[in-house]
Amino acid sequence: MDFTSKYMNSHFGYRDIKSNTKYVSIPDGYGSFTCEENDTIFIQQSTFSSKKNMNQIIHEFTHLGWNAKAEGTVSRSRFFDEAFTSYYEMRIMNALEGKEYYLDLYSKTWNEQMNSGKYKEIPIHKFGEYEYGDLSYTAGAICLYELTNIISETIFDNITTQFLNEFKNKATTFEDFCNFYINKAKNDKKESVKKLFDDWIYSCEGFKKYIKITYIPR
Repeated sequence: MDFTSKYMNSHFGYRDIKSNTKYVSIPDGYGSFTCEENDTIFIQQSTFSSKKNMNQIIHEFTHLGWNAKAEGTVSRSRFFDEAFTSYYEMRIMNALEGKEYYLDLYSKTWNEQMNSGKYKEIPIHKFGEYEYGDLSYTAGAICLYELTNIISETIFDNITTQFLNEFKNKATTFEDFCNFYINKAKNDKKESVKKLFDDWIYSCEGFKKYIKITYIPR
C-alpha cells in the first residue's frame, strides 16, 4: 500500500490519505467498498488469502482520493469512479508485476459480461441510463488505456491530475470529460482523441476496434 500511495500521489496528484486507514475483512459475497467517513476499507476475506488478490485492496484504496465527482445517470454509469479506478489498478499492478496482463483480463471479462445475456451493446455514455455501470470496470478502463496510448502516459497523467482537481467538488459530465482532454491534448493529437471518444463514449465502434469480440452482439 505504501507503493500504491506513492504511485498515485506522484502520477495523479497528492492526496493526504490518513495513515490510520483501517482495512476490515468481511465475508465474501458482499463486495469490497470504502467508507471515507470512518477511514475504513472493507475487503472480502478471500482477498487476504493470496498475494495475487492484492489488486482488490489497491482498487479500493485509490477510491479514497482519485475520482471525479459525478451525479445522477452520469454517476450511475460508474465511469468516473470505476473506469478510472480499474485503470489505476491496471497501471499499479503492471508496475508491481513488471508485465502487462490486465488489458487481456479486462477484455476477457468484458466478453464474459456481454455473453451473460444481461447486457446489450450500447455506448459508454448510456451506461447510467441502462444501469450498465458494471461494464465501466472493463470497457471503461480499456477506453482510458487506449486514450493513454494516443497522448502518452505522461500527458495522460498530467491532464488527469488537472481534471480531478477541476471536478473534485463540482459534478462532471461526459461532455466535460471529452472536451477537457481534447482541449488539453497536443494539437497534433486532438483529432485522434476526439475520434477515440466518438468511438468509445458516443458509439460502440471502440468495442469492435479495440476489444477482441468473442460474443454475438445483441
